[in-house]
Order: sequence, then structure tokens, then C-alpha cells
Amino acid sequence: MEFKEKIIERVRDMIIRNRLIDPVDRIVVAVSGGPDSVCLLDILSKLREDLHIELIVAHLNHGLRGSDSDQDERFVKDLSEKVGVPCHTKKIELYKIRDGRSIEEAARDERYGFLYDVLKDTNAQKIATAHHMDDQAETFFINLLRGSGPKGLSGIPERSDDGKIIRPLLELRRYEILRYLKDLNLPYRVDKSNLDKRYLRNTIRHELMPMLLKIQPQIVEHIHTLSKILKEEDRFLDELVGSKISFSCHEKDKKISIQRNTILTLPEALKPRAIRFLIGQISTLKRLSHIHVEKIVEMLQSPNPQKEIHLPNGVVAKKRYNELILERNKTEQPLPSFTYQIPEDGIYHIKEASCMLKFEVSGMEQPLKLKNEDKNTAFISADKARYPLIVRNFRKGDRFSPLGLKGTKKLKDLFIDLKIPKEQRYLIPLVIHKDKIIWVCGIRISEEFKITDNTKRILKITYSKV
Repeated sequence: MEFKEKIIERVRDMIIRNRLIDPVDRIVVAVSGGPDSVCLLDILSKLREDLHIELIVAHLNHGLRGSDSDQDERFVKDLSEKVGVPCHTKKIELYKIRDGRSIEEAARDERYGFLYDVLKDTNAQKIATAHHMDDQAETFFINLLRGSGPKGLSGIPERSDDGKIIRPLLELRRYEILRYLKDLNLPYRVDKSNLDKRYLRNTIRHELMPMLLKIQPQIVEHIHTLSKILKEEDRFLDELVGSKISFSCHEKDKKISIQRNTILTLPEALKPRAIRFLIGQISTLKRLSHIHVEKIVEMLQSPNPQKEIHLPNGVVAKKRYNELILERNKTEQPLPSFTYQIPEDGIYHIKEASCMLKFEVSGMEQPLKLKNEDKNTAFISADKARYPLIVRNFRKGDRFSPLGLKGTKKLKDLFIDLKIPKEQRYLIPLVIHKDKIIWVCGIRISEEFKITDNTKRILKITYSKV
């Protein structure tokens, strides 16, 4: 069997062994015009009948190299026509839309966004990319240098988590791809930016890897084997962590909440993994390092009842007393503020707090004894608290005279004593008479405005959530 036939057979076996493709699948093949993607397209085109699949080529012109980028696009269109495969292309100006991202990151984000668009537009089932074993080794060292844990070191998987992206060439070496193209006399484009050592991957490819290959010629294969082992162990440990923790996930709000002790009672080796597992439910783990995860563990162990850490990808980890909250929060939301005038009896809708307040004044009926047993109903001395009243939310510096306590207390301290998270504090209505707090709704009335034996009229306030 000739070398080129062996390569095709190896790719076929890899696809079948890993169940990357199902019969009658429509596959979007990502083709840049470089050697790897040209090899991928050629091999898949030769396996079309055997695997009963349909191919579609997709090429994104990043507009980074002027006329060279346009020539790449023209080359891919011509190649697709020769192979007899429809071609979808798109041109962008990456420098104008990178939005603070590195060129590498922006290019990757835009490329995968385009590929998924083509997948959807063509009703395809899979996206095939040309990652190979040398890419796997380079990614291993990139993640190692960035401080990744076992998940990052497991490298590039054969398929993405959603099963949409497949990598049929992952068991081939770069030199095997180049020899395949040479034996078949297949042309390809050379991207000169792949020689630019300002990019970390290129430095690893052209400086680190050649040095390591001199020391250990099988280093790429060894890393590939290690990555496979780490993937299997990672999968098992994730399943183990998932079975040991109970959490609440709000998909709409991209929010996770879990009891602090659920994490802290895990074995030390599983605490970081549990946190990564939880973050992975609402966000990508890209750029999340082991240091970030350690800081979250330290925050949970800290005596400070409320604290938060801002993580990559717009994720915020918040400690709220005995709870850990993980949520997407790309932009800092302003704290709510509201003020309502209460001129007379009636029902008032406090929309910011999603509640209703009902005010009604009546005479004191003897020998009726009124108690504030229902936390959502307050009985106030109407002799002291006269209309107009004000309903507003918490402000820094607010002080209060809680029922049963002599003197005043900072309202913030009361909230802390009751372990009310700071985001919720601004959603609790306060009933005010002449700058004095009458009632912290649903929590405590004021000692100063309580009913006494001398009270002649009472103000009944009913608080209800809507």
C-alpha cells in the first residue's frame, strides 16, 4: 500500500473509531488554503462515497494580509470547484472589529462564528477542521505556559463538547501531511504570518519544538498519548464531581448558585475541579487559569461574609454568606434607585422592587392588642407617622431604630446581621416619615413609631411581592 493510501486509511479508521461522522452527514470543511486544510479536503473528498457524506467548503478572509488574503480566497474557490464541492466565503476587516482582543483570539472567534453560521445556513451536521498532532503538542505548551490545569493540558479533543466540530487529522503528524501533498502534487498557500514569532504559537513551533525534538524525537507522539490519558481521566473526574455536588443553574440568567460548604467539604484535589465544572456550565473556560480557581477557593475559606472576584470572559464569582454565586456580568449594572410619594391610603406598586404596598389608617379599637407577628404586615402609630410618607430604597449612611433596641443602628449593619446579600439590600423598600425610617419592609419596624397604650390611630402597611 502506498504512503498516500495509508494516510487515507488511517484517517478513515480514526473517523470510524471515534464515531466522528454518521452516514449521510453534511460536513462543512474549514479550508484556509494552507497545507493542513488542503490535505483535509482532499482526503474527505476521497472518502465521500465510502462514508456516504456530503461536503461544503467554508473560507473566511480575515483581510489581514491585503492582496495575499484575497488570493487565498480565490485559491480556495478554485480548489472547491476542482473537487466539485460548493464553497461559502466571507470577507471581514479583522483589525476594525477585534474589540480589544488579540489578533489570534479575534481571528479564532470570528472564524468559528462564521463556520457555525455556514453550518446553520446549509443545514449541515458537522464542521471539520484540520488540526493535527503537532497542533496538539503546541497547544499543550501554550496552555502549560498560561498556567492551565489538567483540562487545559489535555489539549485539542477529537470533537467539541457540542459534537459539532470534528478533527479527523488529529492522529497525523505535520510532516506526514506535507509528504501526502507532495506525493499527490497538490498545491497550497503559505501564510507568511505563521513565521511571525510575535505570536506565542509560532515561537513554540519554530523555536521550542525543534529543540525538544532534538532531545526526544517522539515528543509529539508522547504528548498526544498523554493528552488522551488526561482526557479520559478528566472526563471521569468531571462525572465524579457532578455526582457529588448539588447546585442551581439558571440558564436564562447564566447564573449558578451553590452552598459554600458543598465545595469546601470536597477533597482538596476536587475543589478546583468543582469550580471549573460549575463555571463551565455558564461560560467558556478559555483564559481561566489555576490561579483564578485558587482565588475562588480562598474566597470561600475567608471569614469575610461577602466578597467577589472578576474572572475572564465576563464571569463574576460572588461569596454571599453561605452561598457561592457564579454569573455572567460583562457590564457592571448600576444599583437600582427609587423614591415614591405616599399622599394617602391606597395600594402602590413599587416596580423596581417588584412589590405592592397597601396603606390604610384606622382608629384604635380597645382592648385590641396588636402584634407585629406577620413580617409582611406592619402596625404603626398613625399619630406619629402622618401622611405624606415616602417609600424609597436603601442609601449609604441610613440609620434605623429597630424595635426593641435603644438608640440607632446602621441599616447596613442590620442587613449584615441578617445575612442579606448587598444586591438584595437595594430592592427592599423602606417606609419613611420626615427622613426617619418607619419600617424596613418585611424585616423590622421602628421602635420610635411602635404602637403604645396612648396610640389613638393605627397605620396598617401590607407588603406583598408580585
